[in-house]
Amino acid sequence: MSDEARTDAGQPGIVESGAPQVIADLDREAWAQLRSLVERIDTRWPADGSNFRAPWDREDVPDPLVEEVVSFLHDHDLIVSDFDQAALNRVANRLNLMGMRNLAPQLGPTEVLAMIASTIGVGRTSERATHNALEFGLLPPLLERLLDFQPGEVQ
Repeated sequence: MSDEARTDAGQPGIVESGAPQVIADLDREAWAQLRSLVERIDTRWPADGSNFRAPWDREDVPDPLVEEVVSFLHDHDLIVSDFDQAALNRVANRLNLMGMRNLAPQLGPTEVLAMIASTIGVGRTSERATHNALEFGLLPPLLERLLDFQPGEVQ
């Protein structure tokens, strides 16, 4: 059953499952881990793109931070697969106009999880796709936006 509620961006809900509940189920330790990931990502790949390297200029070795991000997202069931592709395409169209840094603060929890899944993969998350999403600046604002949904009693 689809979530008919409007998101923060005023769009119909994208994820048909309980995405807000998945986020609400994160415990204090998970929120602390997410905050740590966001801080380390910001240090490693600052928003100004000063540490950007094209994929062909990178060493082809596993990146522990990327592996940690992938593990965190999967371990906490933050990779959703049951989202409405048409609704996600509407968000993607706005992304093309606004850029992720400007769009992410307008997204609701269901949109954030759908965008994360579409950015890094659903079934078998690609570490290369995750690395690209981090370095190209698509994933960091989404992870930062997740922190906005931390319940007050968990903080």
